[in-house]
Amino acid sequence: MTQVHKQASQEENNYLPIEDFLLWAEQKSYEIPIEVQERLLSFPWLKDTRALKCLFGSQLVKFVGLTEKQLELLIGIYLQFSPVILRSLTELDAETSLFFSTGSKNVDELLKGGIETGHLFEFTGPPASGKTQFCYATLLSCYSQKNDEQQGNSIIWLDTEHSLLPSKVKDTIKKLQQNDKHLFKFVRIRTFPEFLQAMLELLKFCQSEYNLRLIIIDSLIAPFDRHYQQDFPARAQALRELIGFLKDVCRVFNCAIIITNQVRKPHTDAEKETGEKHLPLGGFAFAHATENRFLIEPLEGRRKKLKVLDSSYLPNGETIFYLNKEGIADVANNNFLDKQETCLDSSKEKRIFD
Repeated sequence: MTQVHKQASQEENNYLPIEDFLLWAEQKSYEIPIEVQERLLSFPWLKDTRALKCLFGSQLVKFVGLTEKQLELLIGIYLQFSPVILRSLTELDAETSLFFSTGSKNVDELLKGGIETGHLFEFTGPPASGKTQFCYATLLSCYSQKNDEQQGNSIIWLDTEHSLLPSKVKDTIKKLQQNDKHLFKFVRIRTFPEFLQAMLELLKFCQSEYNLRLIIIDSLIAPFDRHYQQDFPARAQALRELIGFLKDVCRVFNCAIIITNQVRKPHTDAEKETGEKHLPLGGFAFAHATENRFLIEPLEGRRKKLKVLDSSYLPNGETIFYLNKEGIADVANNNFLDKQETCLDSSKEKRIFD
């Protein structure tokens, strides 16, 4: 499912390579200390001012190594270079998006077209509910698309829970690859420091000549849980900052980001009164930070229900889809298979995906 490629973002006409940004500041008589200039030029993952914009307000900015005063000075100069723009409805309406199918017409309709570039999507649910399958189906849709400007969409997949076996998708990806700038990058994350470094590599990839259009993080909260353990306030603050960074990446570089999340059972009386069987991990801070949050609930057999928990632009709603060995599908097309598979002992089947 594809629409016309849209302008990269409103920042497209408002960015420069770091070297040119420093030259611009000099021409405007903005004094940036030499040590700050040297640090900005020393990182391979900091190539232009779009990346600088994404780093501001995130814990990742610490990797630049600036003091608070130096950072405050730099942000002030950047705001002179890239001021807040008030845009008309006509300008907003002129933008179009890329949409990537999930493999289910029912789900795509619920999402008003599928996974859309410029937005962040969170899929949460219990084990084997289909979270990773959603990611994989979207990967195939994104990777197989072509557009007039640049053939092929590149993808990054960050795996924190060993939920994807690269050997199982290798042949499929190889068949879909269209040119040497059409890449699928996969990395397995084990620790929180590795995760932060992966975010910087992700930023580097966004600024490259590769047409990055989809980022998958499966799952986002796992490295945070292992690192912060029972320090929930610190974990919540770190998650909020990271989500803010990812949403900036979506908008600035016009890509879609999918994150998966785990669930827990209701604990408090108030939570039990909601009638929800599963609650996403991360707490209220994480819930309010995400842009589009969905819950996948297992039903009879291989039927699943996808429910909109919260969204900045999608209405409340839910739909049914079917999870089979081929991936995500619509229930109406798999009634016979569903009757067969409800009789099987699913615990004996090998699962490639979550």
